[in-house]
Amino acid sequence: RMETRQEDYIAGILMITLGLIGFIASLLLLRLLRLSFSSSSSSFSSFSILFCSRALSNCGTLFSFIVYSGPVTLLGFPFGPPIVGLKFGHLTTLTYKSVVYIQLAVAFNRFIATFFSMRYTHICGKRGTFVLLGLVWFITALHCIPEFLDGCGYTYLYESLSWNFLDTPCSSLLGGPLLHYPSYTVFLGSILLNLIIFSKLTWNTLVKMKDMGGQARF
Repeated sequence: RMETRQEDYIAGILMITLGLIGFIASLLLLRLLRLSFSSSSSSFSSFSILFCSRALSNCGTLFSFIVYSGPVTLLGFPFGPPIVGLKFGHLTTLTYKSVVYIQLAVAFNRFIATFFSMRYTHICGKRGTFVLLGLVWFITALHCIPEFLDGCGYTYLYESLSWNFLDTPCSSLLGGPLLHYPSYTVFLGSILLNLIIFSKLTWNTLVKMKDMGGQARF
């Protein structure tokens, strides 16, 4: 038991330390992006707006590790009533799932820039970007609604040192395909878009190198 507690202390310290590093890094990124937005010489950047949203999501997730799961691991038991852990679970699942959808939005942004460059500023202008971002958070909220229902819950389980669903029939259903399939689909969609973009850029590079080689021989 003593060895187990020592491992728990290490795990708790790592959670808090790495969480703080990531949290501070995300805040610094947000500050840099804010400064770039306020610069008179800078133009609107859809890509930067999307990454601001991702940085905020990261801050939300890491905040739960710093304030809740790290201290619980150090103490060896949850502090406060069970509702505290559930609320941190709500925050974690909301911000974590939003990152998955933001990644798809970023891939879509790259896809438009690569294949429809002439229409990029129209599609991914201010209005288009904020509509896309609003859609991301709306779908994320819909994805997380079941976890806010009575009898369902997502919290930090000290025994397994992991965030997981409560041992209830509702949570067992949520921990299965119902909520996992949408995340997997979005994740695979992001990979597919990025592979298409990579193939396009690779092809363009090879064609350009071939043309340059032909001109050099000429």
